[in-house]
Amino acid sequence: MRKPILVLLFISLLAVFAVGCSNERVAKPELKGTGPLALKLPPGILSPEYHQPVDYWKDHHMDILKRGDYNKHECMLCHDANTSCNNCHDYVGVKRVSGYE
Repeated sequence: MRKPILVLLFISLLAVFAVGCSNERVAKPELKGTGPLALKLPPGILSPEYHQPVDYWKDHHMDILKRGDYNKHECMLCHDANTSCNNCHDYVGVKRVSGYE
């Protein structure tokens, strides 16, 4: 009686492992990237001079906010939380941005 249960358990674990370890990965959120998490700017809009280099801003935007150089309201004048902020925040597993506060 134990042997069929162990075999069924083993087959179930293999099935879960096979399904859970597929090679399909969501593309990393990137400016001008592809995939569902790509960061989007409105057509004809370029990243402003004060956001250069963009990689610096990606890594340090929270430091800039905490330091008080900009506040969240100023950011939300240009950024749509659903198409820029939250794509990255969801990808890395940090708190979502809720727009104006």
